[in-house]
Parts: sequence; structure tokens; C-alpha cells
Amino acid sequence: MEHSLLFQVLSQSSESDLLIVMSLYESMVAFFGNEGVQLGIAVTGVFGITVGYEVVRSKRGLSGRRNQYTSAATMFIFLFLLAVGWVHQPFGGKDEPSIALTAGAGMQLFAFILLFLAPREDGADQRKEPRRAPADFGFLMIYALVARLWCTMKYDGYLPSDETGDGCIQTLEALAMQVAVVGLARQAIGFEECKRFLGGLAVAWVCALVCYGSLDWRPHVDRLYASTQYSELIAWLFMLDFARKATKNGTVGGMYVLPSFLNACCRAFFWVCAYSEMIPKTPIRLMAWFPAMIVAVQVLMAGVILSTGVLKDRRVLNLLPSIISDAV
Repeated sequence: MEHSLLFQVLSQSSESDLLIVMSLYESMVAFFGNEGVQLGIAVTGVFGITVGYEVVRSKRGLSGRRNQYTSAATMFIFLFLLAVGWVHQPFGGKDEPSIALTAGAGMQLFAFILLFLAPREDGADQRKEPRRAPADFGFLMIYALVARLWCTMKYDGYLPSDETGDGCIQTLEALAMQVAVVGLARQAIGFEECKRFLGGLAVAWVCALVCYGSLDWRPHVDRLYASTQYSELIAWLFMLDFARKATKNGTVGGMYVLPSFLNACCRAFFWVCAYSEMIPKTPIRLMAWFPAMIVAVQVLMAGVILSTGVLKDRRVLNLLPSIISDAV
């Protein structure tokens, strides 16, 4: 009698333990099967490989002034696009392009790291230009990222439809914003740059008040999101002016151009695919133009970024065809 009771107790405990183990296993499978989690892990791995590769090159004396971060930028872009293609899953019964928006956020983060944080060759700061980017560029980018983070964390109208919109893209943009804050904190900020920032922000908001979307169904939120798009374009125009005035600064000054350009291309691809969904139902002012406007903003931004690369370092354009061919 006692043995049978003990056997029943052990059997019940074994069954409950098995259920717990199975539940944990299913939770782990569901967690790591999430497209956003997979892309986040892939991005972390690509960053780690790129940093490790560049550290090894630096210790061996192979990362000189003429090719500093060129190989790292090429490697990151190729591996990152490869990871995006591998992680991407069909959504809603079709090949949904939403991951392109998250891929653009990853490219932007890498571009900001190269621009604001990547060490330069010895003596570059004293020998050439002490600042990597104008403060008005940084302020506008910080505003655009913070405002877009608020919009996408509170509402889902402009989020990717796949699982990368559930935290992955917000994490990438939050990190990019933090990198820009650190970059600005390391340099002196002039009063003239603050005035340019306020002027650029005012222009962005004037455009947003008359030409905005309706995906969030809240005019104030839609206008805020639209202002982030115009702010980024104005920020890159400020960077173009900065590059025109500044002296040539080696490949470090130009390597951020490649991922920034691909960021604009990824966004343009996504908004072209989502063009029909962005058409407002009851447009007022210039709302009917917003779908075409947001695509035009990305195309113009890509052109401005390439122009900046030409002014900073013409070798950037020599690398572009090989990187695009590798990605394809």
C-alpha cells in the first residue's frame, strides 16, 4: 500500500516536471523563433565579428590611414544584409518587405558608430578637423530618433508589420540616438549651430503641418512622424554643407556614407512597397502628396548622402559598386 502511494506520488511529480520542461522548451522555441529576436542576435553577432576583425587588423598594422575602416564597413554591410535575408520570413501569406525598415535602422546605427565613435588615425584630430559632424546635424538626428521612438512605441501605424517591429527597430534607433548624444557631448557646440538647428526644425515642422500621413489616425502623431522625415533630410543637407567647408579627412570621414546611403535605400524600398497603404482616405491640405513625398525624401536623402561622400572622400564611390554587387 505504501509502495503504491509512493509510486503514484513519484509519477505525478514526474508528469508535472515533464510538463514544466515542455512548457519551458516551447517558450524558448517561440522566443528564439521570433523574427525580431533573431535579427537582434544576428545584428549583435555581425557587430562583434566586424569589431573583432578591425581590432586584429589594427594590431597587425593593416588598418592604415588610406584604408581605415574600409574593410570593416564592407564586411558589416555584406554580413548584415546576409543576416537580414536569412532571418526574413514571409508574413501574412506573402513576402512582406517590412524588414527593410528595420534593416535601415541597423545601417543607421552602424553609420553613426563610424561617424561619432570610431577611433581615428593617430593625430587626426590635431592635424585636420577636430569635429566629425556639425552640432545641428546631431541635434536634428536626435530629435528625429526620439520623436520616432515615441511614435512607434505608442502607436503602430508606421511600424514594420512583421515581428521586427516589436522592439527590434526601437532598440536599434534608441542605440543610434545614444551614439549621436555621445558624439555631440565630445565636441564644442556653437551658438550659430543652435540657431541652424532651430531653423531646420522649424522648416521641418512647417512641412509636417501641411504634408503628413494618416496611418496613426491621429493628426498630431502623424505630423510628428512626418517632421522626423523632413528633419533627417535637413540634417543631411547641413552635413553636406559641413563637408563642403571642411578639409578632406581620410576614409574615416567618409566610411559612414555607405551604410547611411543603404539606410535611405532600404527606407525608400519599404515606402514604395507601402505606397498604396499610405494614401489618406480624407486628405486635407497636402496630405494627398505624402506617399510620394516620403519616397521623394528618401531618394533626395540618398543623393545628398552620396554627394557628402564625394566631398569627404571620392574613394567611397569606388567601393559602392563592389558592395552592391556583393549584396546582390
